[in-house]
Amino acid sequence: MKIKIKDKEIELRYTIRTNILYESIEQSQIDYTALDKVTVIATLLYANILATMQANKMEVNLTYDEYMNWLDENKGVVILNEYAVWLAAQMQAQFELIPDDEGKKKSRKTAPRKMKKD
Repeated sequence: MKIKIKDKEIELRYTIRTNILYESIEQSQIDYTALDKVTVIATLLYANILATMQANKMEVNLTYDEYMNWLDENKGVVILNEYAVWLAAQMQAQFELIPDDEGKKKSRKTAPRKMKKD
């Protein structure tokens, strides 16, 4: 997903760095069951922008307030929706790289296993 912020075009990359920055900002672990909350998606996008800028060795000078102003001025609801769709695709792609019990990579038809209740 490409975004343009502060006159810089950024091709977002979803990596572990994003999660680490998110957890640093929120002072708590990311809850993947809460990805339907605007606050979580907005903070995760902010962390993703910072993580991508760091990974690309770009100057990272984007405060949360500047980021929120950018969202407000650029149809933030649309951006957050596009990001949520993009994020879901990235997470699915990473899930497919995890080998199953037989060591085979998962296909799109493979769903995560449900936990057994004791």
